[in-house]
Amino acid sequence: MLKMKLGVRALTFEIPKELYNKTVVLKAAYLFTDRAYIYIQQTDANYVLNIKLKPGIDEITAEEFKNELLAQAVRYELFEQTKDIRKLIAMRALATTIVGEVKDVIEPQKMYTEDEILKDWFENENT
Repeated sequence: MLKMKLGVRALTFEIPKELYNKTVVLKAAYLFTDRAYIYIQQTDANYVLNIKLKPGIDEITAEEFKNELLAQAVRYELFEQTKDIRKLIAMRALATTIVGEVKDVIEPQKMYTEDEILKDWFENENT
């Protein structure tokens, strides 16, 4: 159960660890860092978030935070469910780029000597 305490320009949430992953809580909290100062702690059973509004911000509702928590939980779940297929797609794409023979080899047209290459930039060629 998600517990919440309201204060003056502040919210405190207790988010159960059994329900939400740490990554989900961090990502949900990060979304509000432009409007609030957020401090995250943990107990054995919960993540405890203290949210204090920044100056000039009127409110952040508990419902906003709960919705974002749910959105991040769904994103995380989709990430976990599709990570293997994304790895396969990436491996297949990379593997097809290294298969095949090199047909055209560009030969250098002129070979340069060390004296032609290693010149002092400030040395005049006519001296």
